[in-house]
Amino acid sequence: MYAGTIEQFIDFLGPFLRKSTELDETVAEMLRWEKTKNKLRTLGPRLAIIPANGTALLVRNPSLIIERFKRTPGFLAAEESASGIFAFYRRSDGTTTISALGELAALILEIALNPISEDDLVTVISAAGDEGARADIRLVVKKMRESHLLARSVRSSGERDRPPAVSTT
Repeated sequence: MYAGTIEQFIDFLGPFLRKSTELDETVAEMLRWEKTKNKLRTLGPRLAIIPANGTALLVRNPSLIIERFKRTPGFLAAEESASGIFAFYRRSDGTTTISALGELAALILEIALNPISEDDLVTVISAAGDEGARADIRLVVKKMRESHLLARSVRSSGERDRPPAVSTT
Protein backbone atom coordinates (compact mmCIF):
# COMPACT_ATOMS: atom_id res chain seq x y z
CA MET A 1 0.00 0.00 0.00
CA TYR A 2 1.30 3.48 -0.91
CA ALA A 3 2.04 5.40 2.32
CA GLY A 4 2.52 8.91 0.90
CA THR A 5 0.12 11.80 0.45
CA ILE A 6 -2.02 12.50 -2.61
CA GLU A 7 0.29 15.40 -3.42
CA GLN A 8 3.36 13.14 -3.31
CA PHE A 9 1.64 10.59 -5.54
CA ILE A 10 0.66 13.23 -8.11
CA ASP A 11 4.20 14.65 -8.01
CA PHE A 12 5.56 11.13 -8.61
CA LEU A 13 3.08 10.29 -11.36
CA GLY A 14 4.02 13.14 -13.75
CA PRO A 15 7.72 12.25 -14.13
CA PHE A 16 6.90 8.52 -14.15
CA LEU A 17 4.43 8.89 -17.02
CA ARG A 18 6.81 11.22 -18.86
CA LYS A 19 9.55 8.55 -18.74
CA SER A 20 7.15 5.87 -19.92
CA THR A 21 5.92 8.16 -22.76
CA GLU A 22 2.33 7.91 -21.48
CA LEU A 23 2.14 11.59 -20.52
CA ASP A 24 0.34 13.52 -23.23
CA GLU A 25 -1.07 17.04 -22.85
CA THR A 26 -4.47 15.78 -21.68
CA VAL A 27 -3.00 13.56 -18.96
CA ALA A 28 -0.64 16.37 -17.88
CA GLU A 29 -3.61 18.71 -17.54
CA MET A 30 -5.58 16.05 -15.66
CA LEU A 31 -2.71 15.78 -13.17
CA ARG A 32 -2.64 19.58 -12.78
CA TRP A 33 -6.43 19.52 -12.20
CA GLU A 34 -6.08 16.92 -9.45
CA LYS A 35 -3.12 18.74 -7.92
CA THR A 36 -5.21 21.94 -7.76
CA LYS A 37 -8.10 20.05 -6.13
CA ASN A 38 -5.70 18.63 -3.56
CA LYS A 39 -4.26 22.09 -2.85
CA LEU A 40 -7.81 23.27 -2.10
CA ARG A 41 -8.46 20.26 0.16
CA THR A 42 -5.36 20.98 2.22
CA LEU A 43 -6.08 24.68 2.86
CA GLY A 44 -6.49 25.87 6.43
CA PRO A 45 -9.80 26.38 8.21
CA ARG A 46 -12.96 27.40 6.42
CA LEU A 47 -14.05 31.00 5.92
CA ALA A 48 -15.21 32.88 8.98
CA ILE A 49 -18.68 34.38 8.62
CA ILE A 50 -18.76 37.90 10.00
CA PRO A 51 -21.87 40.09 9.87
CA ALA A 52 -21.54 42.78 7.21
CA ASN A 53 -21.68 45.77 9.51
CA GLY A 54 -19.40 48.78 9.15
CA THR A 55 -17.97 49.55 5.73
CA ALA A 56 -18.71 46.53 3.56
CA LEU A 57 -16.65 46.03 0.43
CA LEU A 58 -16.52 43.09 -1.97
CA VAL A 59 -13.46 40.85 -2.00
CA ARG A 60 -12.81 37.57 -3.74
CA ASN A 61 -13.03 34.41 -1.69
CA PRO A 62 -9.61 34.00 -0.02
CA SER A 63 -9.57 30.25 -0.67
CA LEU A 64 -9.91 30.83 -4.42
CA ILE A 65 -7.50 29.15 -6.82
CA ILE A 66 -7.99 30.10 -10.48
CA GLU A 67 -6.57 27.89 -13.24
CA ARG A 68 -6.91 27.88 -17.02
CA PHE A 69 -7.30 24.51 -18.74
CA LYS A 70 -7.37 23.72 -22.48
CA ARG A 71 -8.03 19.99 -22.52
CA THR A 72 -10.77 19.35 -19.96
CA PRO A 73 -13.09 17.68 -22.50
CA GLY A 74 -10.56 14.83 -22.45
CA PHE A 75 -11.16 14.02 -18.78
CA LEU A 76 -14.33 15.72 -17.48
CA ALA A 77 -17.86 14.38 -17.77
CA ALA A 78 -19.78 15.69 -20.77
CA GLU A 79 -21.92 18.13 -18.75
CA GLU A 80 -18.75 19.61 -17.20
CA SER A 81 -16.73 19.46 -20.39
CA ALA A 82 -15.57 22.97 -21.17
CA SER A 83 -12.17 24.42 -21.78
CA GLY A 84 -11.38 27.68 -20.12
CA ILE A 85 -11.01 29.24 -16.71
CA PHE A 86 -11.97 27.34 -13.58
CA ALA A 87 -12.34 28.48 -9.97
CA PHE A 88 -11.49 26.00 -7.21
CA TYR A 89 -12.69 27.30 -3.84
CA ARG A 90 -14.36 26.68 -0.51
CA ARG A 91 -17.79 27.97 0.29
CA SER A 92 -18.46 29.47 3.72
CA ASP A 93 -19.92 26.16 4.95
CA GLY A 94 -16.58 24.44 4.23
CA THR A 95 -17.66 22.53 1.12
CA THR A 96 -15.33 22.66 -1.86
CA THR A 97 -16.56 23.71 -5.28
CA ILE A 98 -15.20 23.92 -8.82
CA SER A 99 -16.88 26.37 -11.19
CA ALA A 100 -16.24 27.29 -14.80
CA LEU A 101 -15.74 31.04 -15.17
CA GLY A 102 -16.42 33.36 -18.06
CA GLU A 103 -13.98 36.12 -18.94
CA LEU A 104 -16.12 38.74 -17.13
CA ALA A 105 -16.21 36.69 -13.91
CA ALA A 106 -12.44 36.14 -14.09
CA LEU A 107 -11.92 39.90 -14.53
CA ILE A 108 -14.19 40.66 -11.56
CA LEU A 109 -12.21 38.24 -9.38
CA GLU A 110 -8.93 39.79 -10.49
CA ILE A 111 -10.13 43.28 -9.58
CA ALA A 112 -11.67 42.07 -6.29
CA LEU A 113 -8.33 40.69 -5.11
CA ASN A 114 -8.32 43.89 -3.04
CA PRO A 115 -11.54 45.01 -1.34
CA ILE A 116 -13.67 47.23 -3.57
CA SER A 117 -17.22 48.57 -3.49
CA GLU A 118 -19.69 47.09 -5.94
CA ASP A 119 -20.22 50.52 -7.51
CA ASP A 120 -16.47 51.02 -8.03
CA LEU A 121 -16.15 47.49 -9.41
CA VAL A 122 -18.89 48.13 -11.95
CA THR A 123 -17.39 51.52 -12.89
CA VAL A 124 -13.91 50.06 -13.42
CA ILE A 125 -15.21 47.30 -15.69
CA SER A 126 -17.75 49.35 -17.65
CA ALA A 127 -15.48 52.25 -18.58
CA ALA A 128 -17.76 53.07 -21.52
CA GLY A 129 -20.62 53.74 -19.10
CA ASP A 130 -23.22 51.74 -21.05
CA GLU A 131 -26.14 51.19 -18.63
CA GLY A 132 -26.95 47.80 -20.20
CA ALA A 133 -23.40 46.62 -19.59
CA ARG A 134 -23.53 47.94 -16.02
CA ALA A 135 -26.71 45.95 -15.35
CA ASP A 136 -25.10 42.80 -16.79
CA ILE A 137 -22.04 43.29 -14.57
CA ARG A 138 -24.23 43.76 -11.49
CA LEU A 139 -26.08 40.53 -12.34
CA VAL A 140 -22.79 38.61 -12.63
CA VAL A 141 -21.59 40.12 -9.33
CA LYS A 142 -24.86 39.06 -7.67
CA LYS A 143 -24.44 35.48 -8.93
CA MET A 144 -20.82 35.44 -7.77
CA ARG A 145 -21.85 36.59 -4.29
CA GLU A 146 -24.55 33.90 -4.15
CA SER A 147 -22.04 31.23 -5.14
CA HIS A 148 -19.49 32.53 -2.57
CA LEU A 149 -16.89 33.47 -5.20
CA LEU A 150 -17.22 37.00 -3.84
CA ALA A 151 -17.71 37.86 -0.20
CA ARG A 152 -18.08 41.05 1.77
CA SER A 153 -14.90 42.41 3.28
CA VAL A 154 -15.60 43.96 6.65
CA ARG A 155 -12.85 46.22 7.96
CA SER A 156 -12.57 48.69 10.74
CA SER A 157 -10.30 51.70 10.24
CA GLY A 158 -7.37 50.08 12.08
CA GLU A 159 -7.30 46.87 10.01
CA ARG A 160 -5.74 48.11 6.78
CA ASP A 161 -2.63 45.92 6.92
CA ARG A 162 -4.31 42.62 7.80
CA PRO A 163 -6.17 40.35 5.39
CA PRO A 164 -9.86 41.23 5.40
CA ALA A 165 -12.42 39.26 7.33
CA VAL A 166 -15.09 38.05 4.97
CA SER A 167 -18.79 37.54 5.12
CA THR A 168 -21.20 36.05 2.65
CA THR A 169 -24.12 37.99 4.13
